[in-house]
Amino acid sequence: MTCIAAVAKNGKVWMGGDSASVSDDGDHDLVATEKVFKRGEFLYGFAGCWRTGQVLRHIFKEPARPNRKSLSDLDYLVGHWIDAWRELLATRGIHKTFETGASGQYATLLLGYRGTLYQIEQDHAVLTPRDGIFAIGSGSDFALGALHVMPSKPPALRVRMALQASERYSGSVRGPFTVLSL
Repeated sequence: MTCIAAVAKNGKVWMGGDSASVSDDGDHDLVATEKVFKRGEFLYGFAGCWRTGQVLRHIFKEPARPNRKSLSDLDYLVGHWIDAWRELLATRGIHKTFETGASGQYATLLLGYRGTLYQIEQDHAVLTPRDGIFAIGSGSDFALGALHVMPSKPPALRVRMALQASERYSGSVRGPFTVLSL
């Protein structure tokens, strides 16, 4: 249970996340582990399984990008990045099998890469928003509504205000908030 909100504008991505950890019983804790972080050319945010977020932050190594001019950023992410991510998830016991309904632990991801915002779905689809905004987690609907109605505000402020709206109306989102840009 969480909220990660992001805005892409003018070749830059801003992303923010809350600090709540909510048990299946609805108990809340505030944790020091940030759900939004930077590494190299990447800005990451995760919602869902903490273990998946830890694997992403501490174990995953982005694959080298092939030196081909014809390879778009999306081609790299859909092919090379996702392949490396899926392989790591399998070796770490984190999986989801949609055909059988059997599920393991997983998280939905937001990714900023080279000035573009992407959402990595649980089925490993890579999506790009038309309007430059995305939010994930249990508070995402509130955050998306807030992001939508304030397009003229500075992106970092939009992200912070979206998280505040999500905290106000969702029982599973709590500050303090982390907001980063890349």
